[in-house]
Amino acid sequence: MKLGYWKLPGLQEIHPCVLQLNHAGIAFSHKGFEAKMVKGRKGMKEYGVEVAWDKSEWERAQKALSLSLAKLPYLIHSDFTATDAASVHRYIASRFAPATCPQTPEISS
Repeated sequence: MKLGYWKLPGLQEIHPCVLQLNHAGIAFSHKGFEAKMVKGRKGMKEYGVEVAWDKSEWERAQKALSLSLAKLPYLIHSDFTATDAASVHRYIASRFAPATCPQTPEISS
């Protein structure tokens, strides 16, 4: 099982997906992708400061992994791929801890 997400200080130990996998006792490998701040390039405003991010490491990996949706975190398990935190959590819970998943259609939708 492979898990990928942004490489941020401290996140590799406390990312919710990591915590869930560890709690379930599931062996996995993880990859952190670096996003570097680029000076002098137009980007979005964060906290009143214009910031641009170089996400080329993730963009290259996304193409190599053939992911249908460009979102992090991603989870790859055998032939299954999830590319959103909610779908990753739902998959881990339903596959490895079904007792923790909603059983009624109203709750599970």
